[in-house]
Order: sequence, then structure tokens, then C-alpha cells
Amino acid sequence: MNLMARIGAVVRKDVLYSSPGLILVIAVLLPLIATLVISVVVDSPVLGEPRLGLVDRGDSQLPEQLAERGHLTITHYDQAEALRDAVARGDHEVGAILPEDLDDALAAGEEPSINLFIWGESLESQRELVITSIEQVARRIAGQELPVDVTIVQPERQEFPPWEDRLFPLVVIMVIVYGGMLIPATVLVKEREAETIMALTATPMSLTELLVAKGLTGMVVSIVMGMVILAINDAFGAQPALLIGVIVLSALLAAEMGLVLGLFIGDVVTLYAAIEGIGILLLAPALFYLFPQLPDWVARLFPSYYMLAPIIEMSLHDAVWADIASDVAVLGGLIVVVTLLGVWLARRMGPRG
Repeated sequence: MNLMARIGAVVRKDVLYSSPGLILVIAVLLPLIATLVISVVVDSPVLGEPRLGLVDRGDSQLPEQLAERGHLTITHYDQAEALRDAVARGDHEVGAILPEDLDDALAAGEEPSINLFIWGESLESQRELVITSIEQVARRIAGQELPVDVTIVQPERQEFPPWEDRLFPLVVIMVIVYGGMLIPATVLVKEREAETIMALTATPMSLTELLVAKGLTGMVVSIVMGMVILAINDAFGAQPALLIGVIVLSALLAAEMGLVLGLFIGDVVTLYAAIEGIGILLLAPALFYLFPQLPDWVARLFPSYYMLAPIIEMSLHDAVWADIASDVAVLGGLIVVVTLLGVWLARRMGPRG
């Protein structure tokens, strides 16, 4: 059996027998769940302006004056039933039905009724803002002085990317880094615990070939995961070939990190505890995209930044080679360093496992 056949046999064994459940969870379920979480969070009313649905049975000034205030998202409906259903679905925090003679009644000093629908899961602060706005505009139409002069001020704030762009790096780092790292680390540690490495290296397969096969499994899964998450989010950018090349390098580094962990740690319990501990370091660069007000230079202190940044810049901002060359150079340097560390650990381990 030649070299490629031996490596292929180990890869098939790992995929079919050693880690099918792990691959299923990481390669299929994780990207889908992460993408679903992004869509739910982005669509959450917590992240936007309070939403008001209106049915105006007359020709009131109230909707126009509410719109001029600029802090509500207003949607008009023709039928009260449609509005009620929309509020029940959570499309609006509040729904209001304006009577036909609303403005005349207010001008005459009467107290007309405005029927409100309230979405039960909305934030109280959102509901109060909508209701208070309606009350203030109604007083103005009636020609009444407010007890206090209330002005809603929206302070100037730094323009940040949309939430889907800010959450996307977190998904990328999860699926590429964890996918490439967890599989070779877990499989290698299990082989060491079962002492099957001794049997494998007693065959014509060397320890180096065995490690290459383990790393190749994680690398392939990581690349596939990266392609899946980019396809789901339609984020291949303007230079997909260059982007795929960076994903390959990132997957290589992730797989090598998994091999280093598998060589250094002797049991699965300790392995998962270590991965949980270093998880913050791996995910940290994504937090700087999530909160852009944090200083960029701090993110560059984390090795996983150089796996993440080129991918994000190309997929979201159509970066070209000149924009990412320095980060890719650092990524290449990290690959060399981790490779040397893995070689040193493998020599210490020797054929005994």
C-alpha cells in the first residue's frame, strides 16, 4: 500500500467510524444553527426602533405628526383584524386604531378612545415610548399645553455596520477554527487513550503519516464548513478564488492546532476542558467586529485574528490581495510556528503514543 493509500485509509476510518457524530454536529448543524441565530437576532425588535401599526378610520393628523418625530417605525393597515394579527405575531410593539372623528373630538376638548393592541413579549420601554408619543401628539392636536416640554433627542452616534455583518465573523471563527481543530484533536486523543496508535505505527504507516491523515480530516471538514457558511450567507465576495485560498490556509492552521492539542493532551476530558479554556482566545477577534468601538490593535494580539480578518475583509468588503497581504503573511508565519511545535511534540511522543 503506497503513501496516499495509507493516509486515505486513515481518513476514511476517522470520518466513517471515529467521528461521524462530531462531524455531523460541527459541519452541518453548527453552520445552520449559527445562521438561524443571526437571522433571529437581527430581526429582534430590541435592535431597532419601536414599531407602531396604525388603522386610521378618518383623516387624522396624528400619523403624520408621529412620523415627523422620527423615532418610530410606522406601518399602516386598512383593517383592524389585520393589525391585530400583525401585533399578535410580534410585527409591532403596539397597534392603534384611530377613530374617524379623532381630530374633531380633540379640538372640541373631548376625550376620544384610541384602541390599542399590545404585543405581550415587547419591552416595556418600547411600549411606553410608543404610547407616550401618541399622547403627546394628541395633546398637540387638541391645542393643550403639555405639563412638561418633552423632546426626544437621539444623540449622534458612530455609524456601525449592520448586525448581520457584525455577527458573521463569530460564525466564521466558530465553523472554520473549531471544525478544523476539534476533529483531529479529539480523534488523536481517543487513539492515544485506546493505544491504537501503537498498532498503527507498527504497520508500514509512520507516525508522521498518521498525523498528516488526522490533520487532513480536520482540514477538509473545516474547508467544507467555510464554503457552506459563505454559501448560506452569499458572502464569496469579489475574488472567490483568493478567498478560498485563505480559507485553506486558515483550515490548515486550525488542523495543526488540533494536532498540537492532541499530542500534548492525553485524555478527552482534559482536552475539552483545554478547548473551553482557550475558546475565549480563539473567539476574541470576532468580539471586536461585534463591538467596533473596541480598539482594532487589541484584536491583532490574538492569532485567530489573522485567520478571520482576511476572510471577513474579502467576503464583506470586497478586499483585494493588497488589502490582506500583510495579514496573510502573518498567517503563514503562524502555520510555520505551529508546524514546528507539532514536529517537536511528535518526536517527544515517538512511536509509543
